Amino acid sequence: MEKVAIFVDGGGHFEVRNAVAKAHEKQMDFAKFCDKLCGGRKLLRAYYCNALPSQKLEPDNYAKSLSFMDRLEHIPYIETSRGSLMYPPGGGKPVQKGVDMRVALQMVRLAYNNAYDTAILVCGDADLVEAVKSVKELGKQVEYVCYKGVMRAEALVMACDKTLEIDADWASDCLV
Repeated sequence: MEKVAIFVDGGGHFEVRNAVAKAHEKQMDFAKFCDKLCGGRKLLRAYYCNALPSQKLEPDNYAKSLSFMDRLEHIPYIETSRGSLMYPPGGGKPVQKGVDMRVALQMVRLAYNNAYDTAILVCGDADLVEAVKSVKELGKQVEYVCYKGVMRAEALVMACDKTLEIDADWASDCLV
């Protein structure tokens, strides 16, 4: 049976979760989301990496993000890791640091160790194109999941073997 590993950049997934919640007024269940992405294939593990907001600067967002990450850590076959958010001096939008690198390292390391057949990548930017190319060079397939109107990186569409563009209707049976 084909083995699948799911790699999630939490920043992009956060946007997807918000879009689905807005459309359905319900939250998306991450385990159901992963099951649906696998489509009957065997899930090795889902790797979710995100950067937590500053507890000092954004206490409400920090608490929500921490609670979500804590819930994920109790779901079987899901591993979490955390990068950091860097806040520009003088204000501005914070920037994730270390998340893309962690996702890239997990993808390539596990492909090199022949742990999976297909990688499913859920992210919103093109920073992982080189990791995708490396994984494909190791003989693995890579599927890119993007969300219509919210997150889509054309460079990843071109680099990956397959693209699944999801929307709120696709996610409707992943709700709690």
